[in-house]
Amino acid sequence: MTFVATANAIIYTGAQPFFIDSELETGNMDPALLREALEQLTKAGETVAAIVPVDLLGKAVNYTEICAIAEEYGIPVLADAAELAQHTRYLATVDGVEIFGGADDNSDNFWLTSIVADAAVTGWTAAELSAALLEDNIESRPLWKPMHLQPVFADARSHVNGSSEALFEM
Repeated sequence: MTFVATANAIIYTGAQPFFIDSELETGNMDPALLREALEQLTKAGETVAAIVPVDLLGKAVNYTEICAIAEEYGIPVLADAAELAQHTRYLATVDGVEIFGGADDNSDNFWLTSIVADAAVTGWTAAELSAALLEDNIESRPLWKPMHLQPVFADARSHVNGSSEALFEM
C-alpha cells in the first residue's frame, strides 16, 4: 500500500518505483520482503537509489528494521511521513495545543494533520515550533494561506470574519 503521490514523485524525477508489499498487520512496507527484493536486485546487478517507506494511516513503518537493512546495502532511506500523525498526537498533549478539527474526529483521514497552538499558553510561537521540529528533520509549515490573501486573488470578492487569517497565523 502507498499513496499515489509518493509513486508519482519518484516517476517525476525520472526514476522507476519498485513496490514492496505490506505487512498485513500495519499496511506498511514489509522489511522481510524488502530484504528479499534487495538481495534479488543486487544479484541482478541493479542499483537502488533510495528506499522510500510510506507511513500509512498514522502508523509508522518499522524504521528499526528498514534502516538496518538499508545500512547493510548502503542505500539511503527517504521517509514519506505525510500520514503519520503520531508526533501531532504527542503535541496535542501540550497545554495550548490542539489538533485542528478535534482529537477524536472520526472523519479525519490523517492525510494532513494540523495543530493550532496558542502562543500565550504554550510560551512559543508556531514559527519557533517549526524551527525546533526542523532541528529533528521534521518538516512542518503553516496552514495554507487564505485565498483572499493570495496576490493572484487580490481583486476577488470575499466575505471573511478573520478566522482563516487567525488559523494561518497560529
